[in-house]
Amino acid sequence: MHCPIKQNRSVVVALAASFLFVATLARADEPCSTYPTGTAEKIESVDLEKTFGPVPTPKKPLHFAYVTKTLINEFWQDVAAGIKSEAAKYNIQVDVQRPKTSPHSLSN
Repeated sequence: MHCPIKQNRSVVVALAASFLFVATLARADEPCSTYPTGTAEKIESVDLEKTFGPVPTPKKPLHFAYVTKTLINEFWQDVAAGIKSEAAKYNIQVDVQRPKTSPHSLSN
């Protein structure tokens, strides 16, 4: 003996699955805003303020932490100094820190 409720449920599931499949195919042809189809205009970093306007002043004090790979290497010292220098222009406080141990000093 067939149960009509199970048959109806099967029909509903089949119809819902086919509807979702067709709806997905129909939307597949629409462009996705995540992947623009046009070519992006190239903007040099020195032209950012000219293109987008000045960086807005924060409404409340901002405080960030930057964790660098190391502070022994002169390159990473320069990176840290640059971050602090740029942040100071906008009255943003940045704490620069490094890990207690370098990944290169860990033994296997």
